[in-house]
Amino acid sequence: MLQEYFGLKDNPFSIHPNPHYYCDLKFHEEALQMVIYSVKNYDTLIKITGQIGLGKSMVAACVRDKLKITHHVCEIRNPNMKIESLITSLINQLPRKEALGLEKDLLPVDILESRLKYFNEHVQPVVLIIDEAQAMEDSLLETLRLLTNLEQRGRPLLQIILFGQKELDVKLAQDKFKQLRQRICFSYEIRSLRLREVIFYINFRLSVAGIEGRSIFHQDAMEMIAKYTKGVPRNINIIAHKAMLFASSAQSLDVKKSHVWQALRDHGLVSMYDVFSRWKIYLIIVLVALNLVVALNIFLLYTNGVL
Repeated sequence: MLQEYFGLKDNPFSIHPNPHYYCDLKFHEEALQMVIYSVKNYDTLIKITGQIGLGKSMVAACVRDKLKITHHVCEIRNPNMKIESLITSLINQLPRKEALGLEKDLLPVDILESRLKYFNEHVQPVVLIIDEAQAMEDSLLETLRLLTNLEQRGRPLLQIILFGQKELDVKLAQDKFKQLRQRICFSYEIRSLRLREVIFYINFRLSVAGIEGRSIFHQDAMEMIAKYTKGVPRNINIIAHKAMLFASSAQSLDVKKSHVWQALRDHGLVSMYDVFSRWKIYLIIVLVALNLVVALNIFLLYTNGVL
């Protein structure tokens, strides 16, 4: 296995969010701390956005882990659902067996409000984390606005944290969501990683996985990863993992630029133009070398009086 070959405890570049591998990068940490502060401040609605693969789900997982000590955390990971499904899911995540008989004649939305009041008074404040929020239908967004109206003693019964792609910002910019926008207390946009952050990110995840005292990735290999992945963590993970596979196949304990290049080609992150340009450079070098050899031979023949 790859882990055994490099002496690792597990796969350092899994694309599945694992808070154990949370890397203290500036923009991730700012997003995390902003959410935690907003929740503690009893803000009703918080929004985190960013393009695909920038680590929003990782931040969401870390938010869940930090809040679950002091809050009851509900989650919706696939919000492409109807209003009834959302309400039912929330009710199921707020269990209260002793109230089942009392609730049989209540509407689902009334049951939800009753459960929220109970949890806030007798269990913990309730936070709802919605991932992939850009997939929500307009009617579901309107339902969220109505849920933000639920209050008790001047504090929200339900605090909502939205994690979504940039399409969420486009959707919320519509006039019909003006009231919902006004309820967003904090917004934050996660950006891609810069070169030094990519290098730190790769080495950090390797160290967590068990590599100590050295980096198995050459500097120019990490620079190539940063360039072609455009600093997107998900792509970094995929390319780094594949590059390690190519290195192990070549029986190398170091991941070199050539291994990264193979990984990039395999994953389709380099175009035919990139491939052609790379070979064009090699061809120019070979032609220059051949010209030098020919010129040297002509010079030697001339100096020996042959020509």
